[in-house]
Amino acid sequence: MCVRLGMSQIQIHRQLECAYGGAALSKPQIRMWFHRFQNDPNRSCSDEPHRGRPRSARTPAAINSVQAAVQQDRRKSIKDIANEAGTSWSTAQRILKKELHLRHLAPKFIPKILTQAQKDERVRICRANLQKVQLDARILDWIITMDESWVFKFDPNTKQVDMQWIDPQGTCPTKALRVRSTNKCMLCLFFDVKGMIFMEFLDRGECLNSDLYIAILRRVREAIRRKRPQLWRDQNFLIHQDNAPCHVSIQMAEYFHSVDQDLWPHPPYSPDLAPCDFWAFPALKKQLRGIHFEDLDDLQDMVRCHFRELPQEVYQDAFNTMALRYGRCIQAGGEYFEA
Repeated sequence: MCVRLGMSQIQIHRQLECAYGGAALSKPQIRMWFHRFQNDPNRSCSDEPHRGRPRSARTPAAINSVQAAVQQDRRKSIKDIANEAGTSWSTAQRILKKELHLRHLAPKFIPKILTQAQKDERVRICRANLQKVQLDARILDWIITMDESWVFKFDPNTKQVDMQWIDPQGTCPTKALRVRSTNKCMLCLFFDVKGMIFMEFLDRGECLNSDLYIAILRRVREAIRRKRPQLWRDQNFLIHQDNAPCHVSIQMAEYFHSVDQDLWPHPPYSPDLAPCDFWAFPALKKQLRGIHFEDLDDLQDMVRCHFRELPQEVYQDAFNTMALRYGRCIQAGGEYFEA
């Protein structure tokens, strides 16, 4: 613009000094640009487009080689992929991330690889249960869920629990490898939206079979009569159990029929839909990890104290979550879903 207006180099320098002070262009720089614009008035101040440095590593051939190595075995390390593709480790890593947009993930453990028939059965039962809840939300108040699980005299902490914040100059902490104690006992739980109804520890060496389960259920019914008199008078409570062999045997079916006991349907292979499995036992075992108990009596006292101190709201939340998980299971087409 200044060149087109016929201004001299000195005038341009003065104006730039007035506008930018010490940050203005020097006289040699002004002289250079003055001559450039004088010879080419249409010159732009922007950089002209250019191709830049040609690719020497992430070429189409290298990308194809890396992709072929991955498709051959998706569990290969970046080092193995780089060796097969004939590239450096960093080049293989950039191709995987920026060109192929791949992520290196560990497999997620699930209870069982479900068949299509099992997925359909999960969806069918979840849809039926969810419809019952939507028609009358009070039905959740009538469900008494149960399950059993081992609790250990000593269960070591996970590595995640023992993670620490370390100074930049600090060293990684170490700990001795610990294993679970072989001294353990089986815990049976029965609870509803109001709290714990019945809890029993099996004797050492005792195995839960249909005969023992029937004996436990008789004690559970007596506990319901004492702790939930309204449910007992109305006889509208529903037992929710999984499909363990001792729960669904012919002997158990005959017992439930003899006492006119209705069950809340539960899909097969579905611990993700049982409050004991997705809430009660994980929360309990997290509390017990890392504690050395003197004997099983101390362990059992700790378990009783844990459930006794829980507020009623957490039990209510567990059943509300169960209803929400029915919807999640339906949306996933019967597949196991992320919690």
